[in-house]
Amino acid sequence: MNPAAKFAQPTLADLTARFVSRPVDEAGDAAVTPHEMPASFATDPRTAWSEATAVLAGLGGGAKPGPMPADWAACVRQSTDADFLPMALGNFPQQVRDVSILLQKKPIPATAEPLGWTSKDAILAAAAARVARRFDEAERLLNQAEGVSESLLANERAALAWSRGDRATADAIWATLPASAPAFFNRGVAALAAGRSAEAAASFAEAAKLLPETSGWHHLANLYRALAR
Repeated sequence: MNPAAKFAQPTLADLTARFVSRPVDEAGDAAVTPHEMPASFATDPRTAWSEATAVLAGLGGGAKPGPMPADWAACVRQSTDADFLPMALGNFPQQVRDVSILLQKKPIPATAEPLGWTSKDAILAAAAARVARRFDEAERLLNQAEGVSESLLANERAALAWSRGDRATADAIWATLPASAPAFFNRGVAALAAGRSAEAAASFAEAAKLLPETSGWHHLANLYRALAR
């Protein structure tokens, strides 16, 4: 091995992966420091589930995420890369793996249908269908969801529109949500994707203030904010 390689500076992509892929212990604190991360940056399914349901804290009206589904781990392993990722059920920040795509502003094309997970809860089942790109099923399940806060339901409808490529509709819905970490984050995502840099930076700054530093969404908000600036 070249001795100089041992002291080479990590790339921006490596640093970002370390930020958003760090494992979290049961208390919710970061379990390791970035330099302790393994080279593969494998995402712990429990961490991903915590991040994938973090939107409930801001928009769920007291709703609880429930236990991690049995087939969630397989979904995490087979998850595809993301670029402009909304904060919504089933999405987790560790999906933003390749920062070079964001820097080059090259959208990630749709790939083969990823594996979804199962849930008896309509709102979670809708998220699973969206993640698996079964959009009509996701819409049907959202229409059946009961006992869900209006803000959470609106956010999920916006996330579905975003996944379908209807970014204007998603942007309009997110603009109506009450102030919260998910609302600011998703307004930032919409603004960043549309090239409204100043608006995006301001929205991500507000989101980062409201998100705990132990959250991958906090670090992703700061990454997106840096890109916007």
